[in-house]
Amino acid sequence: MWSNAGDYLKQTGTIYWNSPNTGAVNIYGFSSLPSGLRSSSGPYSSININSFFWTSSSSDLDNSWLFSMGNDNSELGRDVYGNKVQAVSARCVKD
Repeated sequence: MWSNAGDYLKQTGTIYWNSPNTGAVNIYGFSSLPSGLRSSSGPYSSININSFFWTSSSSDLDNSWLFSMGNDNSELGRDVYGNKVQAVSARCVKD
């Protein structure tokens, strides 16, 4: 987890993010939106609350690393959150 890194990547305001959208300044123009996730059984959750992005790195055969941001904190989390059958956002970033 990186303290305050989420601040620099989240879209500002509360049009998309639930209040309080702590610390969001979006200085890099990444404009992360809180798309939530879809569980392996189908329902969506955390929309307007959390943003999750797959990384290109697997942690094992069934799980991948992902980054997460939330509406109520400034952190950028790195998690082995879920099984690859779950749906979270993907974002291509030019190197």
